[in-house]
Formats: sequence, C-alpha cells, structure tokens
Amino acid sequence: MDGLGKYSTGSTDYYRIEGRAVLPIRWMAWESILLVSTDYYRIEGRAVLPIRWMAWESILLGKFTTKSDVWSFAVTLWEVLTFAHDQPYDALTDEMVIENAGHYYRNDKQEVYLPHPPNCPKEIYDLMCECWNRSESARPTFREIHMFLQRKNMGYNPKDEKMNQLKVPIC
Repeated sequence: MDGLGKYSTGSTDYYRIEGRAVLPIRWMAWESILLVSTDYYRIEGRAVLPIRWMAWESILLGKFTTKSDVWSFAVTLWEVLTFAHDQPYDALTDEMVIENAGHYYRNDKQEVYLPHPPNCPKEIYDLMCECWNRSESARPTFREIHMFLQRKNMGYNPKDEKMNQLKVPIC
C-alpha cells in the first residue's frame, strides 16, 4: 500500500495495473491470459483504450488526472475482490460502456455501477462507489484511500466512529 501514497505525490512514475494483470491465472481458467485483447477499445481517431477501467471524463473528454486514476484503482480493486472472474461491466458492450459514461456526463442518474462483489465488506464497496463519484473533487485521494485501507487492515470499523471522513454516494 505504500505505493499509493507515493503515487498521489507525483514523485514516482506509475503504470496502470488491472486486476486481470494481478490475478491472470484462475483455478481452471487459463484462458483469461488470452482475454487481454478484449480489454481495449478504439474510440474514433484515438488510441486503443481500456474503457472499462476509465473514468467517464477520460473516455469522453480525454481528461486524465490522479482522480481519474482513483476511479481506475477502484475498478481494479473490484476485479481483485471478484477474483477477476468477470470483465468489468461484463453485461455491457463496449458501446454501452461509452453510453454509460455519457450518463455520468449528463448526470441523469441512469449510470450503471459495478455490482457489490460477494463477500466484500460494505465499507470497501462504499469506498469503491466513492471512487466512482461523478464529481472528481468528491473522489478520495490516494492518500485517503491508503489511510482508509490501513485502518481497515488494523481492524478499524467506521461504525465505531461518529464522523466518517469519507462521504459515500449510494451506488
């Protein structure tokens, strides 16, 4: 987790890491190694992009920030917690993923969130939902994510504290 703290300061180079790269081998599912080419989509005139991991503003506006990276981190965390069983937004076609980004852009409340992974603590899923907030400024920083996960690792329970610092939207 120390890498998250360094990441947010801009003092180190970083590379996008997907859950599929972290967990490429599943029990009796070697074929997942061969699925990498289906994780990318070419948007008119642009490079091939991993749209299922990208924030709406990155897909539609070409805007890449540490806050859009927070979004991608949450998708990666979702993959880890689902053991990379499914591709993010597996029920949606690539065109539907882009349309879903449009729902975020228009703020019409029709956006589709990734589902709550089985056996995932509510607080962790709430954190992921906060990372998928439409407003970049409402998303946590990597430092805040790091502190939250450290607390969870030490047995912290937000119900024990009256004021939870993370404001969580309802997914």
